Amino acid sequence: MNLLLDLLAPVNYKLVQGNLGQDVNELVFDSRKAKAHSVFFAIVGSANNGHNFVQSVY
Repeated sequence: MNLLLDLLAPVNYKLVQGNLGQDVNELVFDSRKAKAHSVFFAIVGSANNGHNFVQSVY
């Protein structure tokens, strides 16, 4: 497992909500695949805007 804080160290991000000491098992950009210990990235794509699915993930 990795800590969220360690995974985000090299990233220029705007907002993090939650515990930076949380264990992370996987990174996902499909909200339907998000589960415990995963980090969901809300990405704007050609068909969907991931920001529209943030509430359904948490």
